[in-house]
Amino acid sequence: MCIASLDELPSDTRRIFLLSRLDGFTYTEIAAQMNAPLWIVQRHMIRARRHIERFRQEHSV
Repeated sequence: MCIASLDELPSDTRRIFLLSRLDGFTYTEIAAQMNAPLWIVQRHMIRARRHIERFRQEHSV
């Protein structure tokens, strides 16, 4: 993971990604914590993973 790529994410997407990947929360736990439906968390995680992959390809990381 490239930390620099995370700075470009919207704040909610970045927060959800970090809660999942760094803090080890499940999607269900994150959804409950944020008082959001599970599909919202899933959508943010998809966006974050796609963004990081594009960043890696563009910066040869």
